[in-house]
Amino acid sequence: MDTLTRAEVQPLGLWQRYQIRQLTDPACTPTGASIWLLSFAMLIRPKADRRRLGRAFQKLVRRHDGLRLRFEQDDSGWHGVMNPVSAYGLTEVELGEVDYETFRGKLNEVARKPMDICSDKLVELVLLNCGSRGDAVVWRIHHALTDGFGMIVLAEDLFKYMLGLPILSSAVSHRDYIRQWQSPRGARAAEVEAYWARVAADAPPAPDVGRRARGLEPLHLSNAVRESRGLNVRISAQSAEALRARSAETGLSLQHLFFGGFLEAVCRIHGLDRMIFDFSAMRTEPALSNYCGDHTLDPFIIYRPDHGSDPWDRAARLQRQYMEAMAHLPADAARRGSRLEQKMIEAGVYPRQFATYVPRATRREEGSTFRNAFAARAGETVSFGAHSFTPLELDQNVHSLNELQVIAMDDVDTAAFGLGWDADAYDTEDIETLAARICQILDIDLIELVPR
Repeated sequence: MDTLTRAEVQPLGLWQRYQIRQLTDPACTPTGASIWLLSFAMLIRPKADRRRLGRAFQKLVRRHDGLRLRFEQDDSGWHGVMNPVSAYGLTEVELGEVDYETFRGKLNEVARKPMDICSDKLVELVLLNCGSRGDAVVWRIHHALTDGFGMIVLAEDLFKYMLGLPILSSAVSHRDYIRQWQSPRGARAAEVEAYWARVAADAPPAPDVGRRARGLEPLHLSNAVRESRGLNVRISAQSAEALRARSAETGLSLQHLFFGGFLEAVCRIHGLDRMIFDFSAMRTEPALSNYCGDHTLDPFIIYRPDHGSDPWDRAARLQRQYMEAMAHLPADAARRGSRLEQKMIEAGVYPRQFATYVPRATRREEGSTFRNAFAARAGETVSFGAHSFTPLELDQNVHSLNELQVIAMDDVDTAAFGLGWDADAYDTEDIETLAARICQILDIDLIELVPR
């Protein structure tokens, strides 16, 4: 391309630079690229108002200018370019009267269609005309532009534009985010970077577990994965009820309990005296509550096994560790692809081998005007005015960014926790053994392991 003019150039965030580095690397596989496509689908009855929905989409990309970014490269490197609002419109697909299997197949085909990071547009709103079934609306957006928290912000604003409700808050622009919120400033910057350097100095060498045990290269960029798998762990109703009661009594979350059980089980199975793992922190400042861009940070924590303490005491200790880490964010060192991470890798540490993962921004959902809609599971219907909205389940093709992660679930009665893993690193039998060990450590009754 020709050299970009100064007026066209937009700064790139640290996360966007990391995404470009990942996805233009020759080692990146189709599965590695598909990790970074975010999709959501819902059924609208009766049929959606096309003009209203199209106008709402354009208002959305006008309000949140980061949605209009595309990435281009010239002799001086990679840059962001801002597309005009007029480039974004509703894409319509005529499906008509088809059976359920055909409908599901087309829905997933549209939702999972690959989106190259060098595409002209990195966000799409697609409407499938499904005859008497209603209209299926599919939202597709690249992770370089948003994260799970940002998806809630965007869905909330789109609903408001569609329903004619006022939006009273101001959006954080792309430039303002980079200038004010992406990184710590002043004396605070030195303080938090020093904290993460101390944590990194305590990190153990990468254990011979997973890929390393099989002579494979680590997934430092999370882009060379060929296949990932997942399963959900179901426990007995009695165990679920006992956990809920103890959680209410102690004020501790179930996710910290399950995360602690996972970390303790990994250490015991593999004989580790300590391990490093990461977690995702999506928002660190109240001012970013209406920011739709990606502010995901991936800080790391050192865990030391206790070899038999009370599971709830372990959960309390782990919760304090998370809170301490969160108190030192944002931090450039706590991002994927940071200079500190590179130094750790060069020193033989594998900071992204294990992870604890919370897939939903539940606090943001619960504070939304549309919290009932966000709480609805796939297949459950909620109504606003004359229309009903039903979230649709999409096939899941990626279960983990890391070699091995534990996943927090929304409803302990449906599934206590999930596990995701790189299929080249572990066999299903390894994960089944891990799931059983976690349940043993937590003293809960394992009922069933359900593939995700």
